[in-house]
Amino acid sequence: MSQFPNKDNVVLILCDDFRNEGDGKISIFGVFSDSIYVVSTNESGIAALPSLGIYVIFRDGLGEFKATIDVRDPDGKSLLPPNAESQSVTKKSDEWMNFAIKFQPFSGPLGEYKLTLSLTDKDGVTQEYAQPFHVRQKKLH
Repeated sequence: MSQFPNKDNVVLILCDDFRNEGDGKISIFGVFSDSIYVVSTNESGIAALPSLGIYVIFRDGLGEFKATIDVRDPDGKSLLPPNAESQSVTKKSDEWMNFAIKFQPFSGPLGEYKLTLSLTDKDGVTQEYAQPFHVRQKKLH
């Protein structure tokens, strides 16, 4: 029987980039807080970054799930392809379960974004994990 991860044990890391090291390690570069500050935008208020990495860690839970990920911009538009398929994942008791998404390049409006990761167990029960993050204009002094 599956045990869904506790929402309090989900970690969201926003970063410039990440890299799989091939030996079970991930290198994460340029970590942001829950807000990504950009120095400038274009005339339409669109922020641009060379890349944006989103790394999600589930520290607890147990079992086999189907996972789907969606990232929505402040206008509610999905940043991922509409045909993105769910993937089968297994959360073991002695390991974290990690998900990584990279946008290269990243561009979008200023405002609140929403990452939603859904896990569905073998019985068809679904648990959603929603994490907001912000893209903000950095004020220059």
